[in-house]
Amino acid sequence: MKDFFELKGEIFNNVAAKISEYDIDGKFEVSENKVSNIFDELKEYLTEIDKTLTDPVERSKQRTLQYFAELKGKAESARLRRHEATLNQLQKSYSMILPNDTLQERELNYFYFANKYGLGFYEYLIDKLDVECIDHQVVML
Repeated sequence: MKDFFELKGEIFNNVAAKISEYDIDGKFEVSENKVSNIFDELKEYLTEIDKTLTDPVERSKQRTLQYFAELKGKAESARLRRHEATLNQLQKSYSMILPNDTLQERELNYFYFANKYGLGFYEYLIDKLDVECIDHQVVML
């Protein structure tokens, strides 16, 4: 439940990663390490030839890693599209718990619940809630 209050996009990516058969993060991490090692070896070699080639190699390495980050973002978007039905259910749950991305008590008042569950809703809440408890409580309807 605590994870639900974190950033929404992060949660969706985490869920997609858990249900996906593709390890995008792992694959990109391995690939980025390989590319970094190649550029580092190249930089060492070219530095022996001419020290002025160090900066262009480093800039090329940074550009390549930036392209990797863009490609990783596209791959994550494709993974989200692939698991759209599951993520739509997650979005619906998210909207029920945090309507308009704010806490329920900020968006929904008593009359919403009284209309949906009847005028005895207030008494139901009194029965279910521990009035001496100062922590947040979850009531299953």
